[in-house]
Amino acid sequence: MNEEYLWDRSGEPDPEIEALERTLAPLRYRHREITLPRTARVAHPTRWAMAAAAALVLAAIGLSRLRRRRHRPPRGRWRE
Repeated sequence: MNEEYLWDRSGEPDPEIEALERTLAPLRYRHREITLPRTARVAHPTRWAMAAAAALVLAAIGLSRLRRRRHRPPRGRWRE
C-alpha cells in the first residue's frame, strides 16, 4: 500500500484502495443548496415566551397555595 496516494494521490494507486473508492463513491458528500418553501410559517418566539411565562406563574401560584394549605393548622372545635 502506498501512503502518498492515500494522503494526496501523488503516489502509485493500490488496486484494493481504488476498488474501495469506487464502492463508496455513491456515499460521497455532495454540496447542495438548501431551498425552503415560501409558504413555511415561523412561529413567533414572543408567543412561546409569553405562554411559558404564564405557565410558570400559574405553577408558582399553585405550589404556594399547596404549601400554605399543608402548613395551616387544622380547623375545628377540638384544638388542644
